[in-house]
Amino acid sequence: MTVRQRITKNFEIECLSPVHVGSGDKLTAAEYIFDEKARQVYFVDQARWIQFLYRKKLTDEFSRYIEQTAGLLERKGSFRGQLLWEWLTQKGIRPDEIRNLAGTIGHVHTNNPLIDRRSVNDIARNVTDAFGSVYVPGSSIKGAFRTGILSDIVFKHKGTYSDQWRCVERIIFNARTRRDMKELSDIEDKDKLEEIVFRRLDLRDEHGKSCGGAVNDVLRGLIVSDATCVEPVRNTVIVQKLEGSLVKTEGMNPCRLPLFRECIPAGTRLRFSVTADLSMLKEIGIESIDEVFSATRKYIERNLKFQELAFTRVFGKQFFAAQSFNEAGQADLFLGGGTGFQYKTILYDLAPDGEKGRAVITKYLDVVFPKHKHKIKDKDISPRTVKLTNQGQGYHLMGLCRVKEA
Repeated sequence: MTVRQRITKNFEIECLSPVHVGSGDKLTAAEYIFDEKARQVYFVDQARWIQFLYRKKLTDEFSRYIEQTAGLLERKGSFRGQLLWEWLTQKGIRPDEIRNLAGTIGHVHTNNPLIDRRSVNDIARNVTDAFGSVYVPGSSIKGAFRTGILSDIVFKHKGTYSDQWRCVERIIFNARTRRDMKELSDIEDKDKLEEIVFRRLDLRDEHGKSCGGAVNDVLRGLIVSDATCVEPVRNTVIVQKLEGSLVKTEGMNPCRLPLFRECIPAGTRLRFSVTADLSMLKEIGIESIDEVFSATRKYIERNLKFQELAFTRVFGKQFFAAQSFNEAGQADLFLGGGTGFQYKTILYDLAPDGEKGRAVITKYLDVVFPKHKHKIKDKDISPRTVKLTNQGQGYHLMGLCRVKEA
């Protein structure tokens, strides 16, 4: 009978850059209130908002406003309607009354022109708890661990997984459309490869029949709690998606994309716990919680180095504010959305070498995003962009988190 070796440790996350863990909610410009003067976005408390409209006898007028604005937002070109702040002030509502409608507030930095009459954008919300405070779900943290551990095992034992690599090459190089890529989901994303790496427990039912599936997944032995703020954070930041390109003709200044995210601000501290059943994890060579973090850090370090070398080879150090990659070197985890392709895949680790990895990823991206010309332009690294954002002091990689034992 296997003796279970279960240990628990508590940790504290410090966000080194904005972290976005999407709730799935995306608000149009008619669903939040942008105070341009104060550079703040007010996300209204729904109960308070409904009571306010009823009290001010504005329910029917607001319904008409929503209908008209929705039509204008769907049109191409400049937005010619009213933003919600303007609509309310024209109805005689005082600024202090408007601000009192906010359940939470998102801060927009002055060098980040969120919206004006020429550009009205949706905002992707961050997850919040029952009290309106942002947090990071344990599933997001465990997902980062899972990718890091998978990467570390595959990188150390490339020869063991050469059949999986050959399957990836075959599928991608034979693909002509996105539909042709469907088979790839059985290999790298993430069933067959993960099944080989992680499903090793060989647990059986009372009849001696193998339980199969996720029941035999070694990472059942890794339990990660939600990370909650040390002090509740109800005021967030709104950041824009930026892309820095390796192609000089595309400019050295990062391209601003029309995508905005509500994020946990840099500097926020959150606490969570990790419980490890070492009797399970030892099946993949992990004998401590520290080794879980070590595998994840190695994954981050390999990708950071790969990106940094490619960009500095083309542009030198001046492409980013110096702190961007230096700051990333302090990170133990990349969490949430906007971190980019490099931190969501293990294809480079599965590849025999970097050049073969680049060739396969270039072909994959060319099929999935044919207008982006990856085959022509991704010469040093693929994809040729690095995902950035700006929280007021230079450019930052998204989702950087430092972790220490609490």
